[in-house]
Amino acid sequence: GFVSRANLKTLPIFELKDFLDRDIQILGNRYTVVDATVDNTSARVAQVTLMGGEEYLEVGEGDKKTVTLASTGSEINVEVVVISETQSEVLLRVNGQELPRLRRGEMEPLADGKFIGVRDIIATGKDTQSSVVRLFVGANKLIFKDTNSENDLFTDGGLTSNNELVEDGAVLIRTSVVTTFGEDSDITISHIKYRLRADALVGDLWVPKGHGVREYLDEPEGLLTPNWDIRYEGLMDTGTTMIKISPSGNEEYKLEFENQEGLKYKIPWITARTAPDKIEDTFRAGEVKADKERNLIIQEDHNAGDFRIKIQDYFIVSPQDPGKNRANATSNGINVDFGGLYSVCTDNASSPYIGTPTDDSGETHVLQYDSIDVASTTLTFTDLATGTKQVVYDDTGSGTLIVGGNSYNINSSNVTNGGISIDLNGDGRHDGNFTAIFTAGGLILNILDINPANSAATGDTFANTGSGPSRMSLVGTILRDQFDEATTELSFCIQSFNSKRLIHLNKSSFKVTGWDNASLLTLTSEPEIAQALDRYGTKYELFNPLLNDDVIDDRSEELTIEFPLSQRGVQVFVTGGKVELVKISNTTKKINILPVGTSKLASEVSDVKQFNAVVVGGPCANPIAASLMGNPDPCHESIPENSALLKLYEHSNGNVALLVAGRTALNTRQASRALNGKLPDTSEAKVTGTSLSDVSVI
Repeated sequence: GFVSRANLKTLPIFELKDFLDRDIQILGNRYTVVDATVDNTSARVAQVTLMGGEEYLEVGEGDKKTVTLASTGSEINVEVVVISETQSEVLLRVNGQELPRLRRGEMEPLADGKFIGVRDIIATGKDTQSSVVRLFVGANKLIFKDTNSENDLFTDGGLTSNNELVEDGAVLIRTSVVTTFGEDSDITISHIKYRLRADALVGDLWVPKGHGVREYLDEPEGLLTPNWDIRYEGLMDTGTTMIKISPSGNEEYKLEFENQEGLKYKIPWITARTAPDKIEDTFRAGEVKADKERNLIIQEDHNAGDFRIKIQDYFIVSPQDPGKNRANATSNGINVDFGGLYSVCTDNASSPYIGTPTDDSGETHVLQYDSIDVASTTLTFTDLATGTKQVVYDDTGSGTLIVGGNSYNINSSNVTNGGISIDLNGDGRHDGNFTAIFTAGGLILNILDINPANSAATGDTFANTGSGPSRMSLVGTILRDQFDEATTELSFCIQSFNSKRLIHLNKSSFKVTGWDNASLLTLTSEPEIAQALDRYGTKYELFNPLLNDDVIDDRSEELTIEFPLSQRGVQVFVTGGKVELVKISNTTKKINILPVGTSKLASEVSDVKQFNAVVVGGPCANPIAASLMGNPDPCHESIPENSALLKLYEHSNGNVALLVAGRTALNTRQASRALNGKLPDTSEAKVTGTSLSDVSVI
């Protein structure tokens, strides 16, 4: 606060002399108070004038000085022709041009658009001492005015910047008066506040990458200083993964995503076909190929004996902790599990019964059921990202599918029609749970029909029925713990619809809910493209060749989702001068980070040379270990008795395998204990000991 004293009974307008010549820093620029007044009325109008500049000069009467402005590189020659002591005026000649007479706080434009301003005039009236004028060259002048400094309301249009009234600038000056000595009073300015309305030259204020707010404002002088700006340099580089819904013809859609292991999948999402030449007005999850309906199974059997997965069907497996991701809700006695996701797309208010998820670490795989060989009791599957897998089942029809280091129980006892039942979420049960898709970066996707409770209540799933819903949805959820500041989840939804037996993505159905709300905005320059950006930094782009959801023809939309691998902010810089953006490097490297504890069985690795791997187990138990050691025969004699090996194998492609192998299981555990997260100093070391606590490395 600033305090000045005056006799308010004798002065209608009080000049705050104690406030003059004080320096104030604003946005990195130094300003000096050259005038400050309070009108002694009931409203107490307050006005404060500040002046600053690129160069500060003190020039005596009859003297000359030259300065070079850093902003333009131009030389400014200033000559003080005469100083009027009686009128407190100065006559200046700048670069040979004579300016109008100026008083304290006044300024005049120069030929190059810059200003020269008078901070103060010191007139001595003595022959032995020259009068002096203090000047700002490249001056900037701000006048803050509040028409009622007794309240806490802003005055619109309260700023004048370089002699231009800023209508979008609002000012609040708070004053108070305390009578202390008779008629003398202390006037205090406790604060000056300023705010600028973001008023664009045309339409909304929109700043493209590589530009600043200043060039798009209707009144750029409202930014107070000529060099200050707020610049946008694009989104942060966090790395991204792409999710895409793309048409296959005009009756089917595909879904593309990358799982948390970096494996890429392109799977059938929905189809309006029931045969190559037959199209329905409803949907199924899946596709039609070679006269065969191939369903996409996203819901378990309610009982292990339902056997809904038929040959050539697709199915999604994702391990989910039932204690974390189950909804613990029932519909007609049937437990419903959507991985804990919110049903943000449903039109039925009673449907969002889904619990709050707390885990996004599921490793999703999509497989196709190829065949069953009863003679060899063998089931054959194709992982759409990694290739063929075979499972041998026992006499009861029970087998275990191991994918990505996770186990899923299979019941194949119904060999009559080849149908099987699979525990899709790896919790050991077959009880109607839905499975979710977990993408790279932690996005959780769910496929929902318009009212999932109906399909669950009837003991069936829409993926297996010929008469499904007329709309189906893809729901994505970002958990709150992935944000720096969110208090709830963020979910998005896009719906497909079937009209005249042609399927489309409904632009008007797209929405982002929860912690954020966003909708698709059509680009003016490209009206067939609509985009949205949520607070996590997810970018959505819908290509809509129809330009109108109400027009139906044979062209289908496409949705691309650019999902950041971690929360992505924007690069916004407050600048105080010329800005140059320097690119440090032209190369980027994408790193697929696997979750802690990722492991695979030897049977799941076709070529260990393609990975940096730790191979655990001796050559008799682990075929990968055997191949690294040259397939020794007999296998057990390759490692000495009561010992184990720690050995590095370097492959020609640069990858490395560390072998942790013992003669017995105890020896292998001893080697693992000796390793303890550290590589041996040499390429090969021998481990011996009598127990897990008595281990030595040679």
